[in-house]
Amino acid sequence: MSTYAIVQTGSKQYRVQAGDNIRVESLPVYTGEIVSIDDVLMVSRDGDVKVGTPVVDGARVRAQVTSRGRGRKITVFKYKSKVRYRRTKGHRQHYTDLRIIDISMDGESLDAVEEQVEPVEEVEETVDIVESDVAEDTEADSEEPTDETEDEAPVVEDDQVDADDSPEGVLDELEDDAGDDAPVAESDQADGGDAEDTPDESTGEPESPEEPVDTDEVKEKKDGA
Repeated sequence: MSTYAIVQTGSKQYRVQAGDNIRVESLPVYTGEIVSIDDVLMVSRDGDVKVGTPVVDGARVRAQVTSRGRGRKITVFKYKSKVRYRRTKGHRQHYTDLRIIDISMDGESLDAVEEQVEPVEEVEETVDIVESDVAEDTEADSEEPTDETEDEAPVVEDDQVDADDSPEGVLDELEDDAGDDAPVAESDQADGGDAEDTPDESTGEPESPEEPVDTDEVKEKKDGA
């Protein structure tokens, strides 16, 4: 007679022995971890059966997570007649594979097997190595620059700066250029005189305004003639 137990997980019951591999509903654990199942409904050892109410006091089953994944895809189709109702949906159920390693009662192991090497430890070691390499690279980058790097940077002294290159000198040059190129506005109002006082080009004397002509005198002269 062998030792076995009936456990419950994920609302399902399983008959397990040390060394068995079972597939249960998804558990929030990682591959390689050890989980403890406390819902033990019955324990049998060499014909000595203990039934729980509902669980056996002091009984516990330990298991190791071997893998996690999703089952095959199933198609869910819903149909209602005469109302044009049709729904099609796919589903893949998550699961966790366990390997039973120990069945104990009141702290005493009734049946046990050796644990497998946990791949989680190897992953943690790899992560530690990567973190150490990154820390070394960071320390190397944070070193202070050498004297050679400081000598390469050009140094400009105040004596080498030309006065004409200053902002004030550049503004003075622009103002001089604008004054030379500015057009001269010629107008009668700018000269300060009226159009009547403009000198004649032939005589050099100012032109006199024309006197008004009396039309009555002109008519008398025509009648006398």
